[in-house]
Amino acid sequence: MHTLVFLSTRQVLQCQSAACHALPLLPRELFPLLFKVAFMDKKTVVLRELVHTWPFPLLSFQQLLQECAHCSRALLQERPSTESMQAVILGLTARLHTPETEPGTQPLCRKHTLRVLDMTGLLDDGVEQDPGTMSMWDCTAAVARTCIEQQQGRTAEPGQAPVPVEVRVDLRVNRASYAFLREALRSSVGSPLRLCCRDLRAEDLPMRNTVALLQLLDAGCLRRVDLRFNNLGLRGLSVIIPHVARFQHLASL
Repeated sequence: MHTLVFLSTRQVLQCQSAACHALPLLPRELFPLLFKVAFMDKKTVVLRELVHTWPFPLLSFQQLLQECAHCSRALLQERPSTESMQAVILGLTARLHTPETEPGTQPLCRKHTLRVLDMTGLLDDGVEQDPGTMSMWDCTAAVARTCIEQQQGRTAEPGQAPVPVEVRVDLRVNRASYAFLREALRSSVGSPLRLCCRDLRAEDLPMRNTVALLQLLDAGCLRRVDLRFNNLGLRGLSVIIPHVARFQHLASL
């Protein structure tokens, strides 16, 4: 079921360049629906600009991609499109690279309002996926790569520091991706892009590596730790449990 407002929004986004130019003039109240339509229809140019100029402190997938009054389709129950996810990440990168005051910026442009990008809650059922969708493995890799690139591209020029953005994600890691993810978590410390893990799924990961990752995670963000195919035994658990005790909101281990 689609309302007239939804259908009108979809029509507006048909011409992506015109829609992008109109964003600074549109009411803030339209942005949530614009995001859902752009994400659903893979309007990647608009999606990137929406993230770049998001007018609220929070951009939450769980809020924006669920069933709503204008559209009964719940995108959280589907695997996310790779194109749409990449557009969101590119929009975030563009925001972090935008100075506080930009020459020629329109007066109604709403830069630097976003404080939290919550990408948690995406479907990842572990079954064979469509090549056009993004799994939790892919999402972890994409976000980790962005963290590392952001840190490597930082400059020390005065007055050019971007407004920090906290990125909340569900992370998946194994032996092959451990070093890459560890580097990303280290890179996010003190970086404008602060990586916060809500759910951690570690598969076939040695105990020392599991502990090393736990030490890098934000104590106020982690909610669930899923250790799969890890033969820890009682000794291993006795080592890990003291490290998870500091997580204030941990609900599942």
